[in-house]
Amino acid sequence: MKFANPASGYVMVGSFVAETVGGIRIAINGAGPCAFRWAEGEKALAAKFAAASVEGLKHKADGLNSDIHASAEYRAHLITVTTKRAAVPEGAA
Repeated sequence: MKFANPASGYVMVGSFVAETVGGIRIAINGAGPCAFRWAEGEKALAAKFAAASVEGLKHKADGLNSDIHASAEYRAHLITVTTKRAAVPEGAA
């Protein structure tokens, strides 16, 4: 699930959520200088695989990208938003 810049279409923050035999994996891109896993979100979704599980989580803004399109704080917020959207099963929204 990506949150794209409305003007360019480039991803500002993207979340990939996978439920595998090895556990829940969340990959975040666009928010920082490189893609990374969100361990706190993985733990929450492992307890209950539902979008509401990450509702109150906040990723720290430290180290995230900040530019004219979005501050680091806004990108931190978008990590939760895009992860919630990615955790909804296809067709359930």
